[in-house]
Amino acid sequence: MNAKYDDSLSVELIDTTIPAGGKRGTLTAVVYRGNKLLQNADVTLVIRDATAGVFDDGDTFAYLVTDEGGMCRVGVTRHELNDVEIIAVARRDNETARNELNMTFHGAGIESTSGVVVSSAVLHDNAVADGRAVNSLNVNIKNNNVPVAGAYVILKTESASSQAVLTSPAVQKTDSSGYVVVSLTNTVAENTTITALMPEYEAEESVTVTFTE
Repeated sequence: MNAKYDDSLSVELIDTTIPAGGKRGTLTAVVYRGNKLLQNADVTLVIRDATAGVFDDGDTFAYLVTDEGGMCRVGVTRHELNDVEIIAVARRDNETARNELNMTFHGAGIESTSGVVVSSAVLHDNAVADGRAVNSLNVNIKNNNVPVAGAYVILKTESASSQAVLTSPAVQKTDSSGYVVVSLTNTVAENTTITALMPEYEAEESVTVTFTE
């Protein structure tokens, strides 16, 4: 069964895992609509409390534009032991989305990314390229062989024809077993590469499936 998704504009805020005692982290904003990552979306980021921290340019405001993968990034530095609460507003095609994130800087969860392993497995391959038949795979994240739940996974496809289409959400969170399931269709018989990006752990994994005539 394909995952359902909302076609309204959405923005997610994802921070890199910050070891205990760290003062600087990287924030990624992802703008998407359902199964599509959106390029050239305007993103305004605001640090709610100026005493908590600043962006790389020393200001508490950042004005960014998403790249071809629907993402934009900025560094955030905390003051003292403060958490940094960030508000994001994304705009594209006369539609607006808003979200918030509290960057903790406490090293909560994974203390180091050195034990993080990202793997993928094809569940169904060689689907007919009729725009309806589906190829599928899962992506799994573990840290020292322990599943990582609630991690963001950003998904994008690449093929010679650019006709491959995700039928699952472009941005997902891993389940309690550390998995997300990805599905896609195509109208052209060709190989298609799916790349799963994990900004939180600065990792990615790619796998190729085949659509047949």
